Amino acid sequence: MNCFFQDLLAVLVLYNEKLENSNTFKSLSKAIPKGAYVDLVVYDNSPETHNLENVESISFKIHYIHDEMNSGVSAAYNYGAKFAETENKTWMLILDQDTTFRNNIFNSYHEAIE
Repeated sequence: MNCFFQDLLAVLVLYNEKLENSNTFKSLSKAIPKGAYVDLVVYDNSPETHNLENVESISFKIHYIHDEMNSGVSAAYNYGAKFAETENKTWMLILDQDTTFRNNIFNSYHEAIE
């Protein structure tokens, strides 16, 4: 299943929410198995940039983009799609800040793909 995680890019759109307070970030952190990590584009539409120094994660390789113009979710997802293409990702998971997942969600995704 580690190959699945290598082929996956998650794109999380935030607005006036710190990453570490996002329900999505918290639930995904619990759902990723130990030893695996996910590339995560954090597309922040907030007026002010957020500092990620307080964010500890062994589950994610975080790529932070700040868009103070708040170009919207479609701009964020289009950015993520281009990023996924440059990184040769096969799968993209599109998220907003309050999406929650059950702990075994990645098993379900993997089984569906297989």
